[in-house]
Amino acid sequence: MFAALLCAGCGGGGGGGFVPQPSPEPPAVFGTGTLAVILSGSKVFVYPPNGDKPAREFSLPGFINSLAFDRRRHLYIGFNHGDYFVRDVDLQTGDRARLIDLQPGWNNGSVAVDSENVLYVNTKSSIGGDVKLFRTTDVKPYLEIKDALTPLRIQVARNALWVSYYGLLTDAIGKYNLRSTKRANLQNVGAFLGTTLAVNPGGSLVATSVRRHGNPTVAVYDLGRSNWKTIVGSSIQTMVSDDDGNLYVGLRNGRILQCTFSDCPYSFETNVDITALALSPLDGMLYVGSAKGEGRPAIYVYNPRTSARVRTIQLLGSEIPNVLALEP
Repeated sequence: MFAALLCAGCGGGGGGGFVPQPSPEPPAVFGTGTLAVILSGSKVFVYPPNGDKPAREFSLPGFINSLAFDRRRHLYIGFNHGDYFVRDVDLQTGDRARLIDLQPGWNNGSVAVDSENVLYVNTKSSIGGDVKLFRTTDVKPYLEIKDALTPLRIQVARNALWVSYYGLLTDAIGKYNLRSTKRANLQNVGAFLGTTLAVNPGGSLVATSVRRHGNPTVAVYDLGRSNWKTIVGSSIQTMVSDDDGNLYVGLRNGRILQCTFSDCPYSFETNVDITALALSPLDGMLYVGSAKGEGRPAIYVYNPRTSARVRTIQLLGSEIPNVLALEP
């Protein structure tokens, strides 16, 4: 009996009883062009470069509102859950490297990272707010930028830290030297509408969404001359710029304007409900998050030079892609 059990399935004819097992899928390789997506403020999907299937998924409590990559294959996820937290995740292993707890909780907190892997987080305080700086192993800030204005959004671009401020009489944009509390410029902008800033390659012009005479517009501010010019008079959803000085503005009606920092000579129609934009550092493709596209939420990839759609990343369920981030 024992021998029979050992030999169960041993057929004749050359050992046909051996059933090969499928090889496990190789682990995802992350790097430049890795895509992270916040879905409906409740979870984060991560896709390998040019991939259309998520290789990592993170569900966090509270409201997720901000993403940033560093150069170590780490992803920073900012979320509000009583306090404002930042989770530092090692993408290659999927493990949590650290959790930073910032008080008080605030839905306008956000994260940014510079080329030396310093993390920036804007927070609320009793008077105005702070921007806190963390090195790669810190759980407490090693530097703090303090201001009587309230920082609503931060962004690292063109070798500087940019801060959108809410003020009592007027909102403002501040420019700071990286890894420093020194402010290089402060520009009043009227009524800031919360859209991500876009900065030209020289760092001298900054585009932002503001309210002028009751209407949402995109204005470009010349920081050297302290003047501004309106380039878009429509209601925008989001915008992004590349290293060549091209500015892409997503309108609420699904159209994308192709602009410089002086005008918008071209545009193309997506026929989707735009929620977010991002540009790939690999090939310059434009990623367009959509709440309502062709049946359900998705991410559409366009070649901005030809306006042709080149790829679609289908999302499962009905979660809306609120924020897109691509690893530099």
